[in-house]
Amino acid sequence: MATSQEVVDSLESFALSCKENDRLTVMIKDWNRVLRVEATDLGTVNSLVTSGGDVSVKDGAFETPDLVIQSDSDTLTQVFYGELSPNEPYNDGSLRIKGSEEDIVRLDFVIAMLWE
Repeated sequence: MATSQEVVDSLESFALSCKENDRLTVMIKDWNRVLRVEATDLGTVNSLVTSGGDVSVKDGAFETPDLVIQSDSDTLTQVFYGELSPNEPYNDGSLRIKGSEEDIVRLDFVIAMLWE
């Protein structure tokens, strides 16, 4: 099991990787969303906020997130560090993503741009 700090570190690494990818920054410039990230085994909640091409990590949850991402801490950490494709845990049900289909596809695109 990853610690809550390791989950935060993986989210911050993900946000930094987004910021460092110029093509991605341009492509998400109009995608202003709040992504709630829940580590189900730790009971912790963090948020990724995209705004104007920037991605940042916030402690806690916003009242109305656009996407909710739920999994155990190890899976979340591996996905956000780029060590694990989200496809396998998503397909076996250990990673759940709730939100509009458009936002889920956009998140999948962002991850593919960074890690694949």
